[in-house]
Amino acid sequence: MRDHEARDYRTRVQAFEEGLGRVAADNPEDMEVAILHALVTSANFDPADRTYVNQLLAAEILEPLLASHPDHPGVPHYLIHTYDYPPLAKQDLEAAGRYAEIAPGAVHALHMPSHTFTSRCSRCSLSHRRSQSDHSGTSAVRRGYPTHHQSQSVGH
Repeated sequence: MRDHEARDYRTRVQAFEEGLGRVAADNPEDMEVAILHALVTSANFDPADRTYVNQLLAAEILEPLLASHPDHPGVPHYLIHTYDYPPLAKQDLEAAGRYAEIAPGAVHALHMPSHTFTSRCSRCSLSHRRSQSDHSGTSAVRRGYPTHHQSQSVGH
């Protein structure tokens, strides 16, 4: 992220995203680069964009990786973040269901599915899954797993 004095933040992160895209294209066998590229693409969005173009581009990278590497914890984690918008939340049900199973000892993994199962999916009868997810995260905290996400699990 060089040239921070000459280029604004948005320009620098756009260049970072594009650079990661080139690295991913040059190294198609390296799924970690693809995952990082998807994460940066998803996070580097325009808040005014209601078409969710960056999030959907990230999902196009992550969805096939979830299918081919169902036990990789980063893929469902970043899909949950990618789809963490009310109009997109229903697309995340598979990743949300998988993440806590993949990393049952990680408090954050136990909590993250609640992002999908929260009120934006209550109309699809999944609010009980949000409660289960948050309860699992809170229980893990009480068993002594350290986390900075404790307040999230306890507060949802």
